[in-house]
Amino acid sequence: LGENITVPVSEDSQWRGWGAQFSPDGQWLSFVVPLLQEVQAYNFESGENIVIPSRTGEPPFWGADGSFYFTDVQLRGESFAVHVYRADLETSESFDISGEDAVVNDGGVVWSPTDDLVAFNRKPSRTPSGKQLWLMNSDGANQESLTQEPDLHHGPPSWSADSSQLAYQVYNLTELNADPQIR
Repeated sequence: LGENITVPVSEDSQWRGWGAQFSPDGQWLSFVVPLLQEVQAYNFESGENIVIPSRTGEPPFWGADGSFYFTDVQLRGESFAVHVYRADLETSESFDISGEDAVVNDGGVVWSPTDDLVAFNRKPSRTPSGKQLWLMNSDGANQESLTQEPDLHHGPPSWSADSSQLAYQVYNLTELNADPQIR
């Protein structure tokens, strides 16, 4: 193994980050800083640190092609929605891939190891239903529901190495003390 190197990614030692992930090329380290309501991406080569507002507390994630994704809250009058965004780290521009008009809570996004697809959880905002499992292209196109069981909450998915299967936890919202199951 190589030499162990410790590198501070912030001059402020008082905030805490978590959910650290390397970019596919190993040049970036991303993490969430819940206290500051942001996600950050640190470039090891240049020392550049990109800061993107995110009020969800959910870690950002990387696409297999090096693209950068995060979730954030959209306020809509008296309600809110949680959308998935794709960020261009060179320009710091963000693109809503959930669909700008969608009144949904999206999260738990994972990129397919072999395809240009992402699996994620979604539920309509302000509903008592459980999150369902969805699939879409990495640009937000071709969104399709894989489950339609509103009494069940589907946990964040995980892809098999060949992208042929998804594993996830299911919890029945209608049963008191229900045991979670893995599908």
